[in-house]
Amino acid sequence: MKACINICNFSISAYPRVKLLTGILLLVFCHSTIAQRIVLGGNPQGSQLYPISQAISSVVTNNSELRVDVLPQGGSVLYPMMQTNEVDLALVNPMDALSALKGEDSYAGPSRGNGFPMVTVMLGSPIGLSLVAAANADIRSVADLADQRVVADYGAFASAGLTAQVVLAAAGLDLNDVDLVTVSSYPEGVRAVIEGRAVASTGSVGSSIVRELEASRGARYLEVKNNFATNQVIKKLGAAFYPFRLEAGQPGVEEAIWVIAYDIPIVARPNLEDETVYKFVSAVWDNYTELGQIYNPLESWTPERFASTKAIIPYHPGAIRFYRDKGVWTDDIEAHNQSLIEDLQ
Repeated sequence: MKACINICNFSISAYPRVKLLTGILLLVFCHSTIAQRIVLGGNPQGSQLYPISQAISSVVTNNSELRVDVLPQGGSVLYPMMQTNEVDLALVNPMDALSALKGEDSYAGPSRGNGFPMVTVMLGSPIGLSLVAAANADIRSVADLADQRVVADYGAFASAGLTAQVVLAAAGLDLNDVDLVTVSSYPEGVRAVIEGRAVASTGSVGSSIVRELEASRGARYLEVKNNFATNQVIKKLGAAFYPFRLEAGQPGVEEAIWVIAYDIPIVARPNLEDETVYKFVSAVWDNYTELGQIYNPLESWTPERFASTKAIIPYHPGAIRFYRDKGVWTDDIEAHNQSLIEDLQ
């Protein structure tokens, strides 16, 4: 390391101009050697979380001492890798993450009932979700899915299955009311609709795979009614979900409808160093406007969302220290965070 520092401290002006390029390359080499590498998980290509993870990786890498590499995998792969320190942070479905943290549902076996520890770093943009069908199929409401082939089992990508179950439940249906189709990932679910192997699948608004459906058969998001009864059902199954007004003009949305949404969390392994988390949050906070320039839906990934009472998993101490330094860690957020900690004890 000392040798690298000595090389990096050389004076370019002392060399002939023909050696300027060599000097620049040495500086780049030294920066990459010194930079701390961290791994950010963010679902496979075709999902909405994939381009988001790529954008965040770019912004943090370009504006901090951290080098962020993206691992495009789902939670069932990422959470065990956080246990072994192979993954540091991840963009996730918050309800799926909470199940993993508690060692419940599909995570009971893999975690041996102990759960996979994790903490929140920040909340970001809302992601709109519902079941999506082909526009040229005779499916116009969630109720029309009774006895139809619906993708609601995603194997390792349990979060997509949870979304399907919540949307069905809001319409008074459950998995026994549909002909269940099993796939291996979220993009594969929408592809099953494209290919006619299913009539509906979970669809995240703006994802590239839904754009493929729009181009091939047309896409139609199915509305989730926004009333007290359905909202109670939604909250019971997914604490982070809330009603979300989807405006017309996006693929699959001919007129404004209500769907469900959650604010996308970034979670971290609990033993990730406080200073690393502080630097990560600081890089996003200071340069958040670059996110929307890279990927348009991230224009709503703004600092006022980062520390929030919408979180359903407690915050990392390094993140809390940053938010306190910025004066945004309010008494309400502190009380909410403490209640989350108590609920897990």
